[in-house]
Amino acid sequence: MISRALFITMLFLLIGVVALGIYGLHLKHQMELSAELAPEAKPVAAPVNGSTAIIALFVPEDGSGVLVRRDVSVEVPSGQSGRVREILRALVSTCQAKNSTHPLSSDADIREVFLPSPNLAVINTNAAFADGHRSGILVEELTLAAIARTLAVNMPDIKQFKLLIDGKERETLAGHVDLLEIYPTDQQTWAQLLPR
Repeated sequence: MISRALFITMLFLLIGVVALGIYGLHLKHQMELSAELAPEAKPVAAPVNGSTAIIALFVPEDGSGVLVRRDVSVEVPSGQSGRVREILRALVSTCQAKNSTHPLSSDADIREVFLPSPNLAVINTNAAFADGHRSGILVEELTLAAIARTLAVNMPDIKQFKLLIDGKERETLAGHVDLLEIYPTDQQTWAQLLPR
């Protein structure tokens, strides 16, 4: 026969275990609820000190395989490197919109742009730009074509660009398009690659 003291102790332990289980479920529910209500966590860009400019973005349409021009107003700094970065960030931001015809990862970002020569832009993106990119030859080529065309129209002195991921070369964007190359920005090159 179990003593009365042992019975009461076991009863309190059982009640404690049940109470902790209920409390754990309550905490889990609160975390799920707060995750649903929290805004999307996206890197916050530093404020841009410069002037507002109307720029031309060439946004890919995956269904038809073409680039569509959209003129937008963007705050751009006076320096060349910062100007290119903000123009490309506007392009990425347009592709991150909910109804985008060429969706990019919500975490994708242009970290920095380097201009080692007046004709070459080295574009450093974050890892999410490539890791979250959809795979496919046309989809990947459209991304590069959009960058090339946007640069050609807004920064005509830039004739070539190189894409880095987290400051390093990567073999492909998402398994198909070669990122070890330096790409031209001229329209003729990209017109040959994309469907008409």
